[in-house]
Amino acid sequence: MSALKGSIHALSRVLEALELVGIWVSGVALAVVTLVITYQVFARYVLRSPISWFYDISEWTMAGIVFLGAAYTLRMRRHVRVEFLEEHLPRKLAAGLRIVTSLLALVYFLVMIWFGWQTTSQAYQRNFTSSNPPFLPSFPALLVLPLGGLLVCLRLIVNILNDLEVLVEHESPGTVHLSALGGSQASRANEGEPVEAGSGAAETPPLPLGTSCCPADADSASKHTGRP
Repeated sequence: MSALKGSIHALSRVLEALELVGIWVSGVALAVVTLVITYQVFARYVLRSPISWFYDISEWTMAGIVFLGAAYTLRMRRHVRVEFLEEHLPRKLAAGLRIVTSLLALVYFLVMIWFGWQTTSQAYQRNFTSSNPPFLPSFPALLVLPLGGLLVCLRLIVNILNDLEVLVEHESPGTVHLSALGGSQASRANEGEPVEAGSGAAETPPLPLGTSCCPADADSASKHTGRP
């Protein structure tokens, strides 16, 4: 088990570095497409001379924005998902549900990698270029599809291994069950975030002004004042 944990940790560290590179490239692509769109609007409506390569650049950079940043989004669990069911399930059952959904996503992205690589290879072998000047080769833009899919597949595998570790772990005597937690705390626990044992308990209402929390002090005060 310790060897498995070490392998998962090592793979996760390498993958996090690759995801960081991907999200930076995705951010640069977003900045580029924003500048290109801004200049295209200026050139079309002010200079009356729109640029011909606008659509090619915008399509290629949009692919990089989506696919190179997908793995980082998945690691941060910021992708679109329905959390209502997971929040109300026990921790191990929620982990099992995440494993099933991750396996389904893994199959989809493996198919995407296969067809993406076939398309990229075909574009490289046949020297496909953009439809407008300066007729740039299109295979670098198509390559982000299998590369981004590969990063997502690796992240899905790491997530599956982490959830399998949750399924096989033994609960300690002080384990807090999700049934004793609120919805937001259950969601945090399902995602592996620490939750304090007493954070889900009801708060004790404040005592009235002048009331002592100690019974002995209350008896002493009643003797001096003559009031019960």
